[in-house]
Amino acid sequence: MSRFLGVPILRKEDPALLSGAGRYADDLPVPAGTLHAHVIRSPHAHAKIVGIDAAEALAQDGIWAVVTGEDVRALSDPFLIALKAPVHQWSLAVERVRYVGEPVAFVVADTRYLAEDAADLVRIDYEPLEAVVDPLAACCFRLRCNFSAAAQSCARTLGICSKTISAGNDSFIIVGNLCCRMSP
Repeated sequence: MSRFLGVPILRKEDPALLSGAGRYADDLPVPAGTLHAHVIRSPHAHAKIVGIDAAEALAQDGIWAVVTGEDVRALSDPFLIALKAPVHQWSLAVERVRYVGEPVAFVVADTRYLAEDAADLVRIDYEPLEAVVDPLAACCFRLRCNFSAAAQSCARTLGICSKTISAGNDSFIIVGNLCCRMSP
């Protein structure tokens, strides 16, 4: 057991922070020539990215670049994720967004304010998709297999059906590690 667990510890940084004398990264001087970035985030919980038009933003003075997920995908490998299944995830959304606030693009400019203003000029077309908020239903929507009522009855009889769930107009059945949509 830790000798610090349950014991008050004197924090050296508290007096400076509580008196307003603390320093943060944003307080540090910015060297001349430093570029600034502004992240453009998704307003949708789930949507296909149909297109990104940055022409108007790039035409502004002081704008150096508008970087999209497709740019990142072309220049790098996906994040290394310690999972057995292949998961391709980049720092910016590629092809679709999966949550509100997911980074979609960023604008690089001479100042923070130019970057923010140019971000308003980037046009992103989305095709909203159904957002599934139930974790079990989300698994089912990913697999998209069909399971007949007769097969469900058989699975229940054999005792391998653990749960039936509903999401919208669809019903799903959990069988072992599989989750399948019920066919009519």
